[in-house]
Amino acid sequence: MAESNDQRTAMKPKTTKSVARVAPIKTDLPAAHLPQIPPAELFSFLKETKGVVSWTVRDMVKSLRINMEDAKQVIDVLQLQAYVRPYGTHEWQTTIAGETVSGAKSPRFSLETY
Repeated sequence: MAESNDQRTAMKPKTTKSVARVAPIKTDLPAAHLPQIPPAELFSFLKETKGVVSWTVRDMVKSLRINMEDAKQVIDVLQLQAYVRPYGTHEWQTTIAGETVSGAKSPRFSLETY
């Protein structure tokens, strides 16, 4: 005896799916404080560092006129983007990616200057 599709699906036991409960997102947490530095100024600083082997957080503070805490946060973001890397203990170095994104160019030398 042939059963129709409707009868076969009606005979299947119904299963109940358990739904995982997700904890509500807390909105009263303080937002992360990231310094508001215009990208043009930041890239200008990276351009300035093309000719030097390394630079310090204090160099960034002086150049961008920001406080030490903000400079450290900016450096962390730049390091995540691979634009800078640590150089020694308390110094930093601008990577090739950092030079490229900032538009830094190699210095031009002529024989007349020597």
